[in-house]
Amino acid sequence: MTSLLDGPFQQVERRAGLVLGTTLSTHRGQARLVCLLDSHPGWVYKEYHDVRQQAADTQLDRLIAFPARLTAAEQTILQTGTSWPASRVVADRRTVGVIMPLAPDSPLLVLTWAVYLRPGRTLGRV
Repeated sequence: MTSLLDGPFQQVERRAGLVLGTTLSTHRGQARLVCLLDSHPGWVYKEYHDVRQQAADTQLDRLIAFPARLTAAEQTILQTGTSWPASRVVADRRTVGVIMPLAPDSPLLVLTWAVYLRPGRTLGRV
């Protein structure tokens, strides 16, 4: 299993460079599309219904960078129990989606994108 920290992606990736594969879902929640990445087995692309506002990019970048602040044990819990975003995807310099590892078979944690587990085991807002 590739960790989020040493995964194959930069923090920001271009949409044009992704090779999309099998569609997993469409028009659910925030996502217009969720599909496997044929270019990177074990990873999925989630495309938003709406193009994100630039202010939201900063929050999303903080969320993507968050695992680097965790201990090795906490990173393992995050990686094995969630599908945490690893990269923000842009098209024409606007955020259109994210890349995440394929969800674990049995998630341990259900977290919204606005809430994350902080060191010290308290919840905080991005």
